[in-house]
Amino acid sequence: MNDTVKTGVLLSVAVLLAGCAVGPNYRPVQMPAPGAWAGSSAAGAPVELSTWRGSFNDPKLTALVEESLRSNLDLKLAEARLRQARATRGVIAGGLWPTADAVGGYRRTNVPANSAHDLYQTGLDALWEVDIFGGTRRNVESATASIQAAEESLRDVQVSLVAEVGLNDVQLRGYSSN
Repeated sequence: MNDTVKTGVLLSVAVLLAGCAVGPNYRPVQMPAPGAWAGSSAAGAPVELSTWRGSFNDPKLTALVEESLRSNLDLKLAEARLRQARATRGVIAGGLWPTADAVGGYRRTNVPANSAHDLYQTGLDALWEVDIFGGTRRNVESATASIQAAEESLRDVQVSLVAEVGLNDVQLRGYSSN
């Protein structure tokens, strides 16, 4: 082989290997947050909606909020998206592990000369694609982030729904007192 062909082959191999590179590990951005703010407890954790709505000591408002949380279609949709994100991550994570398929069969044939033939058939297939370059691991990280986003979206819908019910209740009571 001459030098031009060798150089071309080496360049092709380098380009091929560079195309398989996945990149550095993902590190989420760390945003500084205040120690406490509106809507959080002393420890910095969000206040649960059930605790918040019970603080008004109003059984009618509590019943309205609980009914809206049980029957709101936007909330059901957000819950379905969370289940979908979790299922998607499970499917993607399954690519990290080997798979195996087993088959079996039996067939009996009768031939005109009063003789029967039995045919047994079995098979086993196994497959494992090793994640050398980390593409599947990156997809699992992405799916995990999608789960976290779906969880926060669900919480957002819950908070918005409870706020709307509370606002409507306050407005209704204001109108009825006039």
